[in-house]
Amino acid sequence: MPIKFEIRENGHVIYALGCDPISLADYEANVQYDIAHRDSVPFRVHSLINLSQVHKMPNGVLSIRNSPSFRHPRAGSIAMVGTNTMLHLFAETLMRLANFPPPKFFKTEDEAWDYLHQIIRAENVEAATS
Repeated sequence: MPIKFEIRENGHVIYALGCDPISLADYEANVQYDIAHRDSVPFRVHSLINLSQVHKMPNGVLSIRNSPSFRHPRAGSIAMVGTNTMLHLFAETLMRLANFPPPKFFKTEDEAWDYLHQIIRAENVEAATS
């Protein structure tokens, strides 16, 4: 499957790895899985999206702006890896259309994981002191 979705970090992160050829149907096949997970937890769920193997966006990709990663009440931060200039600009535009803060872009997954781990640690400290 050109999009691989996994729940990681004790449910705090939805990891998505895309590779060409990618289609909107591949993405849509995982939407209910994503929503069900976010509905089942009491905390924000962040996204790590690795597009380093994607070079062409599918037709109709603007419909992704309704993704649970943007619209769900437990939507968290988004870390994107491997975007070329076109994908970088596209992702920023998509986030603006969704009225969502822009994603953070990273060259490597390790950098993206470091960023998300910092956020999760801070959230855990806040939850423990509340």
